[in-house]
Amino acid sequence: MQDRSPKPEIVIMGEASEGALAQAQNCRIEAEAMLLMADNHQGYGMPVGGVAV
Repeated sequence: MQDRSPKPEIVIMGEASEGALAQAQNCRIEAEAMLLMADNHQGYGMPVGGVAV
């Protein structure tokens, strides 16, 4: 049985680089909420300045 609940949107404060946004999309699969703060940039696995809850 697949979970068909919608993925949470990504809230972006400021601008996001392509790499940080791609990482945020991967992280939101398991998160209830995903935020990218104004100083975000690509990190290792999760964007720096990202918050996943």
